[in-house]
Amino acid sequence: MKKNRFIGILLFMFITSIAKAAEYELKAANVSAAQDGTATLAIELKNAGKIVGFQCDIYFPEGITPSGEMTMMRHTEGVHTLVKKVQDDGAIRVMIYSNPNTPFTGNSGVVLNVPLNVVNSPNKYTVSLKNSVLTGIGAVAHYVSNTVTTVTPYTPIEVTSLRLSKSSLSLVLGKDYQLKAYVSPSNATDKTVSWTSSDSTVATVDTEGCVYALSLGKATITASCGNKKAECKVTVAKKEQKITWNQSFANIKTGDMVELKATASSGLEVIYTVLEGDAVLKDNCLTVNKSGKVKIEASQPGNEEYEEAKSVVKIIDVVTGIDVIDEDLSRTMFFDINGAPVLNPKKGIYIKIEQGKVTKVVM
Repeated sequence: MKKNRFIGILLFMFITSIAKAAEYELKAANVSAAQDGTATLAIELKNAGKIVGFQCDIYFPEGITPSGEMTMMRHTEGVHTLVKKVQDDGAIRVMIYSNPNTPFTGNSGVVLNVPLNVVNSPNKYTVSLKNSVLTGIGAVAHYVSNTVTTVTPYTPIEVTSLRLSKSSLSLVLGKDYQLKAYVSPSNATDKTVSWTSSDSTVATVDTEGCVYALSLGKATITASCGNKKAECKVTVAKKEQKITWNQSFANIKTGDMVELKATASSGLEVIYTVLEGDAVLKDNCLTVNKSGKVKIEASQPGNEEYEEAKSVVKIIDVVTGIDVIDEDLSRTMFFDINGAPVLNPKKGIYIKIEQGKVTKVVM
């Protein structure tokens, strides 16, 4: 009877010790790496008593390496000391002890942060904590179970499509155009777009996608993002020009000399041609010889920079310049080029009416 009672007491004590031991844990939470490949392994203490220090061996797989300094948490500055050493099997043994014995703040929480470098991989990594021992008040040792932690590498979000605001573009010399690139999805990890030109003598493109027309011809602008590409076909043509001719030709009389004043938007010289009528051109000045219709064309053929301009045609209704004619057509009469009668003509150009016939004479 006494023997059975003693066995029962031992069994109760064993079960109680197991239950208490199970309450102590040293583990690290699962963690995911950031875009730059960094992560922090947070080693966490969970216990039902006060712990003044601990020791554990951390096993890192290939692809994960500690970086920077480990940082103690919940400790007392100047009392707790961190020591780490590489073991023969490659594990890193971490030990934190206190002198004098001073427990960590609180019974649970992160007590050590370990910075990591994580190589990008399609597979997850496993970090193991082994041979962990917690030290309580009075140097009581608590052996805890081995634990594993999952470290997930950063998974970049790939670019699935790339398009441009224009697939073809026509530019005149000296002009530019801002292309826009649209990357999908909008949360892609790297949305950096690079730009190239197939012929930089014809058209160049800057890092922002602005296209500059340099010479006549064709070039292909290519945008690249990730493994996606998009193209814009660029044609560079000559500049356009326009002729403006607002000059009035009212009351032009026979013998008048008129300076022609058409202009081209390019600044190039305008060329005049008499298409119809009796008139003479010299140094952009028009002299009309007879009354009637005179048709004049203003044109600009262009050059290596400008296209040919659309020509402009003016029709001048030339009058005789004579307002009063004597009824006696047998008389010989002279008029100046403005139509004023001249009684005694001297040197100059005159309109002569003789026997009803009108002629221009030079005296």
